Amino acid sequence: MDKLSAMTDEDLVRDYKENENQAAANLLYERYKDTVKYKAKTMFIAGGDKEDLIQEGMIGLFNAVRDYDVERSVKFTTFANICIERQIQNAIKASNRQKNLPLNGYISLDQPLGQGDDEELTIGDNLAADDFYNPEYAYLSKEEISTINADAKTKLSTFEREVFALSKKGQNYQQIAKALKKTPKSIDNALTRIKKKLSAK
Repeated sequence: MDKLSAMTDEDLVRDYKENENQAAANLLYERYKDTVKYKAKTMFIAGGDKEDLIQEGMIGLFNAVRDYDVERSVKFTTFANICIERQIQNAIKASNRQKNLPLNGYISLDQPLGQGDDEELTIGDNLAADDFYNPEYAYLSKEEISTINADAKTKLSTFEREVFALSKKGQNYQQIAKALKKTPKSIDNALTRIKKKLSAK
């Protein structure tokens, strides 16, 4: 554990993915547990409690560890914060839609996303940059986004393009499945194919 403790977040993700080292992932979850609790503490979800928001935040953290691309220059802390914020925000919106209530929970667009070199980046900066609302793409440059959009038109099937378009808007597996009248598993498989196709050189 001492060796893992000395590793950066990025190295822990790499170790987890390349060596299937669950201990590396667990250490990341431990490092960001307080971050999740802090974010959940400042928000409100209709019909739920703080534990519900903490659970959603942890799901966002799990997604961050799973989806983080170690080859990109963005820091893991920036990516993790985006994923955690987005997961909690989606849960709040879904809860309020179900109860037909106005949005009671919100995330400040002026809130910093990360620390150190990334502390000046805000959620608003990422959302305003383009229509890439999916956390996995939020940190891409405009040139990279243009390239991905162009590749999507030529490399993806009609169904995959539909899934990709909804994913960019921040919809989760269940929401996309409902919109396209497909099973969540088929959406999961489609997103996996999309990621491989758009990552191919």
